[in-house]
Amino acid sequence: MLSLWAAPAILFLTGCGAPTSIEDKEPPPIQTAPSNGVSKVNSVNNGQASTSPEAVDVEGVTFTIPAGWKRADLMPAQAGIISARYLIPVDDNELQLTFTKVRGGIEANFDRWKGQMELTNDPIEDRITLSEGDAFWIDLRGTYRAGGSGFSSPDPESDIRMLGVGIPLGDEELYLKLLGSADQVAQITDQIRDLVKSADLP
Repeated sequence: MLSLWAAPAILFLTGCGAPTSIEDKEPPPIQTAPSNGVSKVNSVNNGQASTSPEAVDVEGVTFTIPAGWKRADLMPAQAGIISARYLIPVDDNELQLTFTKVRGGIEANFDRWKGQMELTNDPIEDRITLSEGDAFWIDLRGTYRAGGSGFSSPDPESDIRMLGVGIPLGDEELYLKLLGSADQVAQITDQIRDLVKSADLP
């Protein structure tokens, strides 16, 4: 396993099927230049899928959002916690990617996410080099239980894959998180990695 924590300690991703309702109940973490024809926007019409890649600012970080993704309103349980969420079409479903800015350290938050899963594979952790700094990637597979250690879910979901990313931003971090079936997440993993690589930090 790579040693990722030499750097200072980002998107939540959840499936819009059953895992979504589980994720919405999760206790919150600790609070505290576009090119190649990409147009930069600060807001997106909610519910409208983009017809071309768009550069979007989330908490001061600019990401290139792929065509076909649509920005959605926050759910009531997400208000005040989640910064933004996108719905990503996969087969006949949509997976939800969320962006959240918190503090507490990437290692601690990744450990919390591990505690939400009964893992069937060893976690895969990686470092992604950005134009400025690094992002930290985690890939988890198994049965998802909302809340992690000390909490239980009435409807655990099996064969779930969680992708998470942490981007250090001074004394806080921006987290991306995605949950979905292993098959569905596999179809968009490259899109998520490309999204992270597009990050332009302030």
